[in-house]
Amino acid sequence: MINKSEVYKIKYIALKENDHKGQQAWVHGFNVIPKTGGSGKTFTDKKIVNRMFNSIKTALGYSTIFKCEIITFKLEQTASSDKAI
Repeated sequence: MINKSEVYKIKYIALKENDHKGQQAWVHGFNVIPKTGGSGKTFTDKKIVNRMFNSIKTALGYSTIFKCEIITFKLEQTASSDKAI
């Protein structure tokens, strides 16, 4: 359970055609290059998402082959149920 009203994700955006990661993907890690796939990593702390984002910006090819954006989501409860939905 996430106990924050805002969460963050990092989106990978390819700047060239035929990128092996696809045109857009969610980032779930970083080690030399961004690791993408699935729904990505959800960050609840601005310091941590900024640290990951700054690490990605040092990657070879950043701003020529790809770029990233921090996406902010606002969590809002819309309903609750004690039965399957």
